[in-house]
Amino acid sequence: MINEHSVGYFKGAMDTEYLIEEKKEMIREQEEIFASTLSLRVLEKPKLSIWMILIPIIFVYYFFQYSKFSDARRQFIEHYLQSRKLALKEAARAVTEGREPDSGLINPESDMPAEVRPHHMQVMMLLAEHYEGLLKESGGDFASLVRGAYGDLTELLIFFNNLNNAEREVNKALLPHLEVTHEGVEAAMKRIEEGSADLRREMAEDIFSGK
Repeated sequence: MINEHSVGYFKGAMDTEYLIEEKKEMIREQEEIFASTLSLRVLEKPKLSIWMILIPIIFVYYFFQYSKFSDARRQFIEHYLQSRKLALKEAARAVTEGREPDSGLINPESDMPAEVRPHHMQVMMLLAEHYEGLLKESGGDFASLVRGAYGDLTELLIFFNNLNNAEREVNKALLPHLEVTHEGVEAAMKRIEEGSADLRREMAEDIFSGK
């Protein structure tokens, strides 16, 4: 027989799960915005001048280049978000089950070089612990969750600095495994690293300045 205590328990559990899903969505949306903005700093967007419109063949070429840019941007965002989705999923499970995030439950790519895996796992655990902290807070938007979890700008910047360094270690370990024919791969990595660091600082300052 289901008593009032049982009903209250299940209702509380459902309410908690609903709130976690709401906060997960806030975090997912913010990560998508970040990835989209970063892609514009990493990938070179073709420029359209007014004179190009007057010459059909140039105009067609521009749209061909723009199509390649759009496809590359879509793929960049999709792949950038993969690890974050896995880390967020484990963070939500951990909060729901009342435990800490478990590195054994976050699965990186199985074909990842052995030298890269520990560095990648460090990034994943930093993200999972970050998301866990956000999911435990209350607030109506992403910025409120961050302010609740970190308290001040300095603490958030420390986390971002640790994340930036961990991502650099992944890239450093990965570079020897990339084909030498990948022209400009180091330059692309540098753009991602610098773009990520700049965007994170801007985001942190916006959150704690109340913008």
